[in-house]
Order: sequence, then structure tokens, then C-alpha cells
Amino acid sequence: MRKIFLVFLISLFLTPLFAKGSIFISDEKTFGIFPSFYYVEHGWFIGPVAQITSIAGNSAFSIGGRIGWMANRRYVVGLGYYAQLTNIKVQTNKTVMNYGGLELEYIFFPDELIHFSIYSLIGIGGLKCGKYDHFFIYEPGAHVVLSMTDIFHIEVGISKRYVKDVDSNFVDFSDINDYSWRAGFKLGNL
Repeated sequence: MRKIFLVFLISLFLTPLFAKGSIFISDEKTFGIFPSFYYVEHGWFIGPVAQITSIAGNSAFSIGGRIGWMANRRYVVGLGYYAQLTNIKVQTNKTVMNYGGLELEYIFFPDELIHFSIYSLIGIGGLKCGKYDHFFIYEPGAHVVLSMTDIFHIEVGISKRYVKDVDSNFVDFSDINDYSWRAGFKLGNL
């Protein structure tokens, strides 16, 4: 029974790949307030991101990566991971922070040369300052995007980190909750 259910699920998700016709139509058909999910144009992207931020009053540089699936060139569901490269000392302890999670993004005016998007990351992270600790993170942000080609976009933006449940004697969660300036690019079927 499990095998039959698994085959059914796989075929359900693979069927649109082999379909001909309206599922790959690029102009959105609107029936009511929201676009119909039957007429979905699929896309994907990968891309590196560089961030400048602040931890406990010290400037920090982070790099990361994003991967995402796009629907109708507007809605993005993806994953992101960011790692701090700068060594920061807080009360003689080296402080390193990494985090990642689910990224949701909405793109405004995707057909324009310059457009913008809002996104949020919801996930978990780790902080090493004397001892290693885990935390929950929510990071909303906004990007201004320049479409270089149909497969290459450059983006710059700002985000705000909200961290909860940091249990460290040296760093408080208010030391980590700060703004990040971001720059990166997207490469893929945009």
C-alpha cells in the first residue's frame, strides 16, 4: 500500500513536466482575486549573497546562498543559509553565527528592468560565543532588483534579524537583532 501511495505522489508531481498545453502558458489567467493555480509558469534560481551586519556593536561580514522555486515569476519558495566570516571578539570570546531556513518572497513587477521584492526567512541558527547555542530566527527584508538578462538578476537590499532564545552569558538576543545590508545575484530560469 505504501508503494502504491508513493508511486501516486511521484506521478502527481511529475505529470506537469510531460503535459502539453496550458500549464506552461506564461500570461496569468485571473478568476477572482487570485490567479488560477492551473496556469502556473515555473522557474528556479540559485545565487550567492553577501551581507554586512552588526553583532554586539561590531561590524560583521557574512556570505550565504539561496535556492528557490518560482511560480508565475512572482512567488518564491526556497532555502537560504548564511555564515559569518568576520571574527568578532565579545568579552575575549570569539563570536561566530550561522543561520538558515525557509525563504518566502514576493516579486513586484517582475517584467520591468528594475523591480523590487519583499521576502522573509524563518529558520534556525547557531551562535558560538564561549559555548554553542541554537536560536530561532525570523528575518524580513526587501530587495531592489536589476534584470541584466532573463537568466541573471542583480539584487541589493536590507533586512532585519529577529532572534529569540539565545542562552549565552556573553551575548544577549538584543545584540544579534540588527539590520543587514545585502547584495547578491540570482541565476536560473527567472
